[in-house]
Amino acid sequence: PECQQPTCGEYGCELENMDDGIYCEIEKSYDQQCGQPQCQSGACKIVSINNADTCTPSGSYDEECQEATCYEGSCEVSNKDGPCSSDGNVCTEDVCSGGECVHDPIANDPETICDDDGQTCTKNICMDGVCDAVVIDGCENIIPEDKCDDVSSANPTLSSECFVGQNNIPHAMYFPIDSIKRFNFAPEPAAKLIQKLDGTATLTGLLINPDNTNQQFYLTAELYGWTPTSTEIKKELAYKCYHDEETYGIDVSDWIFYTGFEAYLNGLPGTAFEGAKIKLVRYGAPVQIGNGANNKNTLPGLSIWFKWEVITQSYPYEFPDGDGYHGDFNLELDTCVDCVSEPSPAYKDECAPITPGGYVIITPFTGKLVFPPNSSPSFSTSADGSAYFHATVSNPDWIFEVELLLSGLVNDPPNENSPRRELNEECYESGIIDDWVYYPYAFGTMTVIGGATGGTYEGEIFDITLHKEADDSDGPAPQMGYGANGKNVNYGFSMWFDYTPRDPEKMGAYLQPNVGQADINIDLTICDDPLPNPPPRFPDCPNMAELLEYARKYRKDKPYHVGGRQWYKTI
Repeated sequence: PECQQPTCGEYGCELENMDDGIYCEIEKSYDQQCGQPQCQSGACKIVSINNADTCTPSGSYDEECQEATCYEGSCEVSNKDGPCSSDGNVCTEDVCSGGECVHDPIANDPETICDDDGQTCTKNICMDGVCDAVVIDGCENIIPEDKCDDVSSANPTLSSECFVGQNNIPHAMYFPIDSIKRFNFAPEPAAKLIQKLDGTATLTGLLINPDNTNQQFYLTAELYGWTPTSTEIKKELAYKCYHDEETYGIDVSDWIFYTGFEAYLNGLPGTAFEGAKIKLVRYGAPVQIGNGANNKNTLPGLSIWFKWEVITQSYPYEFPDGDGYHGDFNLELDTCVDCVSEPSPAYKDECAPITPGGYVIITPFTGKLVFPPNSSPSFSTSADGSAYFHATVSNPDWIFEVELLLSGLVNDPPNENSPRRELNEECYESGIIDDWVYYPYAFGTMTVIGGATGGTYEGEIFDITLHKEADDSDGPAPQMGYGANGKNVNYGFSMWFDYTPRDPEKMGAYLQPNVGQADINIDLTICDDPLPNPPPRFPDCPNMAELLEYARKYRKDKPYHVGGRQWYKTI
């Protein structure tokens, strides 16, 4: 035997065991990383070596959640505990279990903050493995409604007292590439800034070098991370202009900001920049928007600072690398308006089932209110689905300034109480009235500015909100279209609203019981009129609206022609 040797003993030639630990040869297979053949008590045996040292097993194993170590002469695989690679979801716990990396969802945990949705009134926490937005109790969400602004170059000469820079030439984009530095937006198609309810915004427009109109880009920009505050604000106007709001109209606390900005400049086909694509990203301070925020004048505006990366070049012109340089946008903003209508009181015609007459607004405590002479009421509609009504309305006792903002334009009735049809049913069946649109959201104010009674309450403000029915359901949504004013078949607008004084104590017992429902009923002119306002339903008879319109425009002795007959004013 390999581990014994013959020696002369007391009884002759005997076999004596060799010392333990001497290396020997063995035919049996073994793992050389963890065992070694050695003599043990006269026999060649596999002895464990390198216990607890790492080794390489013959089969596959998960190195992240398993380990291979020498144990009793063999390379054994065992499972590990502890963290493992993340799956990218902050709302899962990444741990080794059973030799595998598992991603268990984190249960409802108010302490685990996840991706911010940009809303000021939500807290983003992990809920069953998903990042969910939980509304914060008592928080007033001030994320802006969808808002559209026309965009133009900021003109420093409009606020010469405040502008302190050296270059007062208006520009939309400063882009320091060689000798090309200034770009302005083309008037058509108009550049637009659209701010959205989800805290993002888009900025688009055609940029042209005014010194070489063959150099043109189309800009597409995404803004995100809306916030009402920022620790980084760039104020480049004169110091006094930020500290005299009454004179200059700037209140930095009213500015809003976007922490994210990514944009592309695409060279326009057929121009010197054809084929170019340049990526812009935020540089330094966040995007800032507000009165004076463009740093060129005190008007509503926007500033963006960016650095750039050339994605593709144009030929023959090649753009330099943007390393070490940055550009900026300095823009003026003006609310997008597609149509400005001239509102007038909706006078009842033969389709109205109630006593003839007309008004603009009626409330229980004021009675009928109309537009006073020489006032300039307006009703403007915008591409973003919003509308703005601004007017002075009055009667001998009360004079109000009314401001009303509507939004969310839709073609279908937004609730079960819409539309409200107040004309005689046959007028709807005639086919004259159709294609109404609705504004599901509205708020505004009525401010007392005078009148025999109102003079006592001058400055008092009533908040306007959409009417709620007795069962607390939503009342009819503001509606617009032919016959929508509820008084005649002209193109018009009507709205039912509730109003509440901001200072009930000041208003006293006289007004308080009368707080409640009111309505607006107006005719509107149409910017792009697909149809004329429809003719009277009974053509042989003038309706009250026609007679009143005639009375405003013609002498008493001048005949009025309707339906082939002559009528004289008899109001």
